[in-house]
Amino acid sequence: MKLYGQQWASVAWAKLMVRIEQANEHAPTSYKATVDENVPVGTSVIEVTATDLDRGENGYVTYSITNVTPQPFVIEYFSGVISTSEVLDYELMPRIYNLKVRASDWGSPFRREVESSVTITLNNLNDNKPLFENIDCEVTVPRDHGVGEQITTVSAIDADELQLVHYNIVAGNGLDLFELNANSGVLSLKQTLSDGEASKVSFHSLQIVASDGEHETQAMVMNITVIMARKPVQLKCVDTGVATMLAEKLLQGSKIHTQTEPEDSFMDIHSVNRFTPQFAESFPSAIEVKEDLPIGARIVHLSATDTDSGFNGKLVYVISGGDTESRFIVDMEMAARDQAVAEPQLVSTVLLKVVLEDVNDNPPKFVPPKYRVKVREDLPVGAVIMWLEAHDPDVGPSSQVRYSLIDSGDGHFEVDKLSGAMRILKSLNYEQRQVYNLTAKAKDKGKPMSLSSTCFIEVDVVDVNENIHRPFFPSFLDKGFIKEDVPVGTSVMKVSAQDEDEGRDGEIRYSIRDGSGLGIFTIEEETDVYIATEH
Repeated sequence: MKLYGQQWASVAWAKLMVRIEQANEHAPTSYKATVDENVPVGTSVIEVTATDLDRGENGYVTYSITNVTPQPFVIEYFSGVISTSEVLDYELMPRIYNLKVRASDWGSPFRREVESSVTITLNNLNDNKPLFENIDCEVTVPRDHGVGEQITTVSAIDADELQLVHYNIVAGNGLDLFELNANSGVLSLKQTLSDGEASKVSFHSLQIVASDGEHETQAMVMNITVIMARKPVQLKCVDTGVATMLAEKLLQGSKIHTQTEPEDSFMDIHSVNRFTPQFAESFPSAIEVKEDLPIGARIVHLSATDTDSGFNGKLVYVISGGDTESRFIVDMEMAARDQAVAEPQLVSTVLLKVVLEDVNDNPPKFVPPKYRVKVREDLPVGAVIMWLEAHDPDVGPSSQVRYSLIDSGDGHFEVDKLSGAMRILKSLNYEQRQVYNLTAKAKDKGKPMSLSSTCFIEVDVVDVNENIHRPFFPSFLDKGFIKEDVPVGTSVMKVSAQDEDEGRDGEIRYSIRDGSGLGIFTIEEETDVYIATEH
């Protein structure tokens, strides 16, 4: 390049070199990755690298996290290494983090910057051990409890998602009387309590543990007392509060999961999970369910909406709480959760009370199933000779039992329909009838149809020594003849008396009380034969 200067008629010139330098015209680039929960603070997660094609300070890159809400990560200013700044908990914290990482160069006359979303997914680890919902249980079981019938259910909760809990009896089952389902926790009777060594033992102390495969609980003690009374199984335990604690933990985690990053003008609103699902106002607070509904029967229709678009607006429904074991009224907390992929899933919960409605599906059962009783014939009319007893495991009117006699022994007996007391209605007579075979009926008051059962009763009439009638001779005078020279002990004649009493009361004994032959003749006490004692 040549420069000219001119004044009047004189001219001067000089040579000038111009070097064209590169301007700051390239923005940095960046990329992404995952981390396990519970790693130590300061653990490196990912190194973000951005490049700038400019030279010199225009190509120097520094990094920063620009999220408005606090994040459990920090980034090294120069290296771009992202590391944890607090202990991460999969159950209590978001499972996916979307960090806004800003890469800035040092260019002039102005700095260029670019933001890139770094997605960090939190991996779930088995870091929680199971905890029993109830401990120190005291159980009473009737000795006639059926083999295979359920006694109770033990339940342990593991805060880790998808961790299956397995149960095991580790002590106290030396006689192998009890069986514990490893998956469901149902404790049932394996062998009868009425035979062998089991019949001699009235107290068992079981020690039960729960394991998720890596962690195991301390042994939970369940004391079982065997009783003779025919009563339902009774259970009393100490509530550990684990279910409540876990519900509060999940609620806390749900609140954390629902925290969303404030939007700015550069966000794509279709990719942000902004709205929480909402249950319909018509959703019931309580429903009634009959106990005999088949498995898979529909009891209520869940309805919730989410105004987000795409997967963020698609919903799945889960039961997030509620214990149905050994309770007549079950409180269940229903949750609607959206299907956000790149954002934390949002959850809405509602309380649903399910009331189990009894169905009359059990007929009364007599205890015992057959009766036999002995009754004196001289008992008065109206006397109670026995009590019928029948049990119905249903509840309400379906469990109320009424008694009657199908066969009352020709009207000789009756039964009180409420108490089951069986009374004599007509006088009994051993001589006329010794045995009555009766049939009793127990019927419940279930609706729309009542159920009933029958049992057989054998009544044995016991003879009483009444001895009402005197013995008597059919004729006033009996005659007999004997030769004078017959040997001593010769039979002379036979006399016969009668008695209208039955049994021992009708047995007759003979003797000579008076007369001219006293001392000359004798009579057999039982055979009524006269015998000569002198020539």
